[in-house]
Amino acid sequence: MKDTLVIFIPSLSDGGAEKVAVNLANSLAFKDKIITLLTLKKKNNIYHNISDKVELLELKSSRLLFSIFEIIKLLVSKKPKYFISFLYASCLVSVICKILSFSNVKIIFSIHNNFEKSKINLKAKITLFLFKYFVKFSYKIITVSKGLKKQLQVQFNIPKDKIFYIYNTIFKKKNINLLILGRLTKQKNQIFVIRNLRKLKYFNKIKLFLVGNGEDFELLKKEVMRNKLNNKVIFLGYKKNPYSLIRFCDYLIVPSLWEGFGNIVGEGLFFKKKIISSNCDFGPSEILQGEKFGYLYKINSKNDFIIKFMKSFVQIKLIPNKIYLNQFHISYVSKKYERVIF
Repeated sequence: MKDTLVIFIPSLSDGGAEKVAVNLANSLAFKDKIITLLTLKKKNNIYHNISDKVELLELKSSRLLFSIFEIIKLLVSKKPKYFISFLYASCLVSVICKILSFSNVKIIFSIHNNFEKSKINLKAKITLFLFKYFVKFSYKIITVSKGLKKQLQVQFNIPKDKIFYIYNTIFKKKNINLLILGRLTKQKNQIFVIRNLRKLKYFNKIKLFLVGNGEDFELLKKEVMRNKLNNKVIFLGYKKNPYSLIRFCDYLIVPSLWEGFGNIVGEGLFFKKKIISSNCDFGPSEILQGEKFGYLYKINSKNDFIIKFMKSFVQIKLIPNKIYLNQFHISYVSKKYERVIF
């Protein structure tokens, strides 16, 4: 009989613990185990490739405390043998659910953070206070470093045979994530990248994410269908705060036919991303200082675009220093406005 295991982590954002949880779920699922990855409502999973062998369950509640009843139902219905909880608060909730469900499930705490260095507010103090009483209900405790293991062992008087350290995995990146930010319009020219995506080096690893709304949405969708790129191109719509996506991507692509400035080029430099932009009027070439900080290709030149993409794998571009980036900062910009206006 296969071992059944639930991995519970509140969020599937782009944090370190989240990556470890997903990687662990994917790995164990291929070792003849039944794996359920459990998360709270509204928690994003666009940052992760979750195996088809992993059951992804999203709870109806977006708050930990309000999820207790649902987790109890899960423990009763699925009867998992093991339940791994990531992060302090989740560990407490898991223990409460075990007790209230009269389940025999073995609760494993997975701890990733040094609480002594964390910003300790009232909520965190209460969590840590309860943690020392809930430890006894855990089957095992796994930390991510020797130092963290020692800290918890001393602080909470945990027996040596109950606490272990296992380093986080460092996986080779399976995908090359390209990001285009901007309205879906003729000016932004997303269609050029879609039409030439198959010609790029390492196409089998590439994912293209398009952020924005606009009148070309249907046109671009049809182009994706025509080129059979349904599993390669993802439309994410408008995002009020796209910065987590910029952090997540490997490349920022700016295929515009024209620009006044090209905000996304400057933002990409702040996040130290590889930038491939059309050499359009105006902005990108000024911000990138020619090709000092990125790559420029001739507008709508398929060959030049492909060449610059290939070069990006073997060339290392300079990263602009803070002095250079400061000229794009609001404090610097507002002072220049003041000098001109007043």
